[in-house]
Amino acid sequence: MPPQENLCISYARVSSGKQRREGFGIERQLERAQEYAAQNNLTLDDRLSLQDAGKSGSKGEHIAKGAALYRVLEVAKQGLLGPSPTLLIEDISRLSRLEMMDGLEKIFLPMFRAGVQIVLLEDGSKYDANAINKDQTAMLTLVLKIQAAANYAGKLREYGLAHRAKNRKQILEGQPVCAGWAPSWIELH
Repeated sequence: MPPQENLCISYARVSSGKQRREGFGIERQLERAQEYAAQNNLTLDDRLSLQDAGKSGSKGEHIAKGAALYRVLEVAKQGLLGPSPTLLIEDISRLSRLEMMDGLEKIFLPMFRAGVQIVLLEDGSKYDANAINKDQTAMLTLVLKIQAAANYAGKLREYGLAHRAKNRKQILEGQPVCAGWAPSWIELH
């Protein structure tokens, strides 16, 4: 990828198979990035497929070798994104739902050290090495957003576990359970 001035890339991620199949989450995220780039005189580089469909942001699947965010991190670390690259993401949870320390260490700090500016499309906030080093409120806000995304992922996990436990209990008690899906050889009534 040749370095360009005002280069802008977008990263989109959805974690569930349902979101991946329906395509609405990725599509929405890409549309918002295109709008932002056009409004801010940025060149949106769409030569790389920077989408992680069906990859968990809380388990780190999106930063595993072969994933789109892994590729972004590698290209950024090699300095191949140009002198002042901008990464557009819909919100923090698209980039990471890892615990705060892991998110900072594995995603945000490497990006900042590589000169990448991260723009959150949900509120227009911008984070880069300069902002983090010079404005303590920027770092505090970023840390709070990262932890809020991790906390939300934890709640979703708890809800899922509780729902499965309830279904398991009903099955053991002989009660019918409809989980909303079934293998093709089972008919739901």
